[in-house]
Amino acid sequence: FISGIGFIPTSFVTTGAVGAFAWIAFLALFVVFGLRMVILRGPEDPFVRYTAILSLVSAIYLFTTAIFGLPNAVLLALAFGGVLVGAGILLFVSAHWDELSPTGRMITVVALVVVFHVAGALFRNRFDSMVVTMHALCTMALGAGLALTGQIFHLDTEWSTGALLWA
Repeated sequence: FISGIGFIPTSFVTTGAVGAFAWIAFLALFVVFGLRMVILRGPEDPFVRYTAILSLVSAIYLFTTAIFGLPNAVLLALAFGGVLVGAGILLFVSAHWDELSPTGRMITVVALVVVFHVAGALFRNRFDSMVVTMHALCTMALGAGLALTGQIFHLDTEWSTGALLWA
């Protein structure tokens, strides 16, 4: 017997009261500080705000999967690694955003979409979890492309409207 209803509830049983308290405290603090960062101290730059919100929502989704599902260690590593790589790439691009011309910005975002899709296609027959991770990274890059397009055409709107367009 290696698991119950999910990865995190199973670790409650295997680690005892201290482990259960640690998980509950971590998840609560993660959500509180994440929401505080996005709501109260939200970045002014729309692209950085998009990256921060996307990273928080992705991480919450992954923790929810770990509560209700049974992902193995490789899937969790790929999922969290994918979120970190995606956030890192988007934050790196946003740090140099002002230095890029509008054409350079569009080429960068389109190149990210193409690179992640090609990487997913290369792993197609070998490693299904990596394919999902690469396509998730491509989805993040596509969301950045939508944010960029809105910025180019001066579509001043709330980030929630952009998220609805992306979905």
